[in-house]
Amino acid sequence: MEANLPAFEAARLRYLAVGGIGLTGVWQDIHTIGQYLGRERRADDLVHTMQRAMQAVTTSVNGRRPRVHWEWSAHPVVAARRSWITELLEMAGAENAYADLDVESVRVTLDEVGIRQPDLIVACWCGVRALPTIERVLKRPGWERLSAFQQWRVAVLSEAYFGRPGPRLVQGLEQLATLLTTLTF
Repeated sequence: MEANLPAFEAARLRYLAVGGIGLTGVWQDIHTIGQYLGRERRADDLVHTMQRAMQAVTTSVNGRRPRVHWEWSAHPVVAARRSWITELLEMAGAENAYADLDVESVRVTLDEVGIRQPDLIVACWCGVRALPTIERVLKRPGWERLSAFQQWRVAVLSEAYFGRPGPRLVQGLEQLATLLTTLTF
């Protein structure tokens, strides 16, 4: 997104660039935007409301810890340690299969996915006009060797609830927790 900033500057448009890391970064960015708009109280209330709602989901999760391959694109680019997805997965009772990689997201190879053998594949593709079907994801050549594929533990979720740092993350967490409770690992 920072590639857009020179055009804003050339047009002399005012903007506020934010981009915190993880959920802490989301909370900080909401506060920054609230301060910029003179709505500090509303920003604070929003953060507290989101945190309480997320905590309510967290307390309802059982002790299972499936490893999740969370991809932002079909190539695949996956969420890693610095992504708020790692925290959402933990809150929902799972773990990010790429939490050991100290970046926000990274492109991985099929071989790397195969070594990690995730319990669940989540396709949450950014910028697609229509969500892919589970069948489309399952047709990837070479992926049939993954146990998650063999057991049809593949889910497709809308990026609108996971890829944007705002209130919809709560709904995304709720969807994720529901998904994890319906699967057998």
